[in-house]
Amino acid sequence: MKGLGYQTLVEFYGCDTSIINDTEQIKQLLLMSAELAGLTVVDAVVHHFSPIGVSGVVVVKESHISVHTWPEYGYVALDFFTCNSVYSLTTAIDYLINELKAESTESKTLVRGKQINEFKRENI
Repeated sequence: MKGLGYQTLVEFYGCDTSIINDTEQIKQLLLMSAELAGLTVVDAVVHHFSPIGVSGVVVVKESHISVHTWPEYGYVALDFFTCNSVYSLTTAIDYLINELKAESTESKTLVRGKQINEFKRENI
């Protein structure tokens, strides 16, 4: 199905608390996952919350990767958003499963903007 974007949502359960509460480790994991997925990094911002938790985004030429962690639950929510479906995220996701020491994961991909042709604006 053709769309404007492809958003792969990945949930990681049972992750190592010390890793998912470490801003620098999360940033490095995001950058490496972008590289493994063949995405081109533009910039990365990662923030540590008080007392715990990390959120971050890596802007890539192909769109973005975002992450939110809940160390108190060993949980990580991560989204890959790409402008087309040619990117294989399997290697990047497998890398993250291993590095986060996740006990289990779930993922799904959404096609975004499927009906955009119905709303195409002329002469913009």
